[in-house]
Amino acid sequence: MNCDLEWSDESGGWKCKRCGSIYKTPKDREVLAECKAATKLVQMVNYARAVYTHVSTGFQNRSDEQVNDLLTICRQCENYNAHARICRICGCRCTGGAFAYVNKLRMNSQHCPRGKW
Repeated sequence: MNCDLEWSDESGGWKCKRCGSIYKTPKDREVLAECKAATKLVQMVNYARAVYTHVSTGFQNRSDEQVNDLLTICRQCENYNAHARICRICGCRCTGGAFAYVNKLRMNSQHCPRGKW
């Protein structure tokens, strides 16, 4: 799947609406790039793996304080989609929610796909 690009004056280049990648090319030049955003199938597989690992490690959850610390890191990341509250790389939900099954940050067995936490 190709990136869904729009011009960004802020970055001075083309920015993908899905994966957030920025391509520093002139505004009048066409850009064709492979999108790095997780597809729906990849999201489903990642979610199934996360739940399986969470269950197999004994349903260990992080505390509210730990979740909030991780959420702060996620919100500063270029791969965090604030509108959908998901990681663009793995497609998992990253929120301050209390239930692990709808919040990757709550599952103690899960980690950032870019190694930021």
